[in-house]
Amino acid sequence: MCDAIGDRIHRHLEQRCGTYVILTILLVTGCDDPPLLAHRTCDRALQPQGIDAISTLTWREIAQSPIGYTAASYYG
Repeated sequence: MCDAIGDRIHRHLEQRCGTYVILTILLVTGCDDPPLLAHRTCDRALQPQGIDAISTLTWREIAQSPIGYTAASYYG
């Protein structure tokens, strides 16, 4: 369900903005480390364009590894 919504949001943003957009949806239920979440989110925002145009990840997935690394591992 999140992937379908993410796909629609991604298409809309790219059409509206006329540029490549990376969309990352984070499901952070159960996050027990808000500072780490903030750090991971900032790192993702500063990342250069990647191959993972749309990613839906959970807190458990990004608690162990950076968002970009985790997203790219699902892409391939």
